[in-house]
Amino acid sequence: MKLNQILLNKLARHFTICSVFLLIIFCEACSSSVEEDALDSHEDVFIKIDPERQTNPLNNSQYSIDSVRSLSMPANKIFQISKLIIKDNRIYILDSEIARTVFVFDTTGRYLYKLGERGRALSEYIGRPVDFFVDKHNDVHVFDRDGQKIIVFKKDGNPTRVIGTSSSFPYTFGLIDHNNYAYCVQCPNPDKKNNTPALLISDITGENTKNILYLRNTYTYIPSERMFFKNGDRLSHIPIMSDSVLVFKNDSIEKVIHFDFKGKFLTKVKPELATANVTSGQKWDVKGLVWGLIKYQETDSLSMLEYTYDRSFMFWLKNKKNGQIINARSIIDGICPFTYYYLRGNQIVAFIDEEFVKAIRANAGSEITKKQLSESCPQINDIFEGKIPTPAIFYISIR
Repeated sequence: MKLNQILLNKLARHFTICSVFLLIIFCEACSSSVEEDALDSHEDVFIKIDPERQTNPLNNSQYSIDSVRSLSMPANKIFQISKLIIKDNRIYILDSEIARTVFVFDTTGRYLYKLGERGRALSEYIGRPVDFFVDKHNDVHVFDRDGQKIIVFKKDGNPTRVIGTSSSFPYTFGLIDHNNYAYCVQCPNPDKKNNTPALLISDITGENTKNILYLRNTYTYIPSERMFFKNGDRLSHIPIMSDSVLVFKNDSIEKVIHFDFKGKFLTKVKPELATANVTSGQKWDVKGLVWGLIKYQETDSLSMLEYTYDRSFMFWLKNKKNGQIINARSIIDGICPFTYYYLRGNQIVAFIDEEFVKAIRANAGSEITKKQLSESCPQINDIFEGKIPTPAIFYISIR
């Protein structure tokens, strides 16, 4: 079915197995003399999740749809969302795969402009932007991995400065505050025998750095292609192949969250999959196992983890106000056609694209789809009936 293929394609994009094994093979070459990780003083938080005991999604008494905003797009600009940030009356959406730029909208959904073009100029992307952040001055920091530079744009969309990153050569980055970045560093040449930092903090000059994590002959803390995610003053990062999340607050690590999946985490059950003995062409048997953590976000009101279990997406959501926990394949009941989630206070901001809606419409005649539509909120039905144009953003408040 078309819908299943779309889901599988989305899952494949989250887990690039070849890059994982390249990182692990490189880590095998690190020196036996191990540097100590410099995580500073932090809280260790342990959370148990039983992936087999799934709850019901949120029902309509547990959430409310505050508003829906259709996004107006420039002609012939179909995009695939990679990241969404809402800040100070602006909606920022990164399409890293197709349009390869950052689109900017006002809060009504009206398209304003895009940030940057591909080209050879200093302020243009050599490859594609892979991540971005908005600082407290509403400057937008966009990372061009191929060009090894961060291009900073003013609120009017014009580039204001370019920060070279080749001295650290990060694979991903996060904005901790206005003046500091967290860099996840690529693995070095496998012939290199010195200890190499895997995660570091750098100021925008690149001259003042602090090493946080080092490469290991282990899968616990090694460089990741996972994005960093910022909600308010918290920045979260998931090291690759890890069952833990690092959470920065301001300019230091606030806590490390360790997730216990009842012994069903892939590298706990089959640690050989996290060694250089497994080739990229070998089939992974992940049936009944948690394959990996995808994304973690946290505000003062909500915590949300996205992970994969038994080849399906799963969502773990905690409402801090009442302690309620959702562990399900969908966030809300009925049809849940959202392809991206962003936490904002007590809200979940959810994105719907036309591709996904078309795939579900193709199955509209099935009894399962009919039943799910009957259980869905009115705005979801309006989407499928074409009354609300897509792409669109839902603002969902958790009660």
